[in-house]
Amino acid sequence: MLLYSLSVVVGLAALVDDNSSMSFFNAAEYTIEAWKGWPMQKLSTEMTTFYTLALGSYFHLFAFQFIDMRKKDFFEMFLHHTVTILLISLSWLTNFVKFGCLVIFVHDPVDVILEVSKLLNYVHTYGGSKIAGVLADIFFWLFTVTFVFTRLYVLPFYILSASLSQGSDLYVDGVIVFSKPIYLYWFFNGLLLVIQVLHLFLR
Repeated sequence: MLLYSLSVVVGLAALVDDNSSMSFFNAAEYTIEAWKGWPMQKLSTEMTTFYTLALGSYFHLFAFQFIDMRKKDFFEMFLHHTVTILLISLSWLTNFVKFGCLVIFVHDPVDVILEVSKLLNYVHTYGGSKIAGVLADIFFWLFTVTFVFTRLYVLPFYILSASLSQGSDLYVDGVIVFSKPIYLYWFFNGLLLVIQVLHLFLR
């Protein structure tokens, strides 16, 4: 819970420092700004810290799933962590970090709420606290609403849609400001689509 909370704070600092709009509904405008000057963009300390934290976290999750108790969604999570590590690593190497920060940031708040719900459930289950059980249920419903909003609404309909709709060349006021390498463009969007499908795979 603390790790995800830290990630939210650092991610927020990275996006604010980039002078981007914090409205998820402005994703198309943010992504236009995110492409400008690529690949020679200068990244803030907050952005590199956010990416380092995210990459380290997912390497930990990837390795820990082989040590932890085998869960029924093992293969889905294995695929999710593998694709996420690929996305973060390769977007860092190709300097698609500004867009990547927005994608990572939209994932983190829901994980904070889930971990709080789990903690409260453990206190209820093993400590016998009834109030913790009630709070765990409240946080679980809050998790559900936040998950649906961020990962099943904002990510596909605003962020991924903006990425997919911005073709290979990007024009602002009739002037080309970015020409995307088409193979990287479809590779990254393909991986993002895999992540989106995994979000829909609930069991």
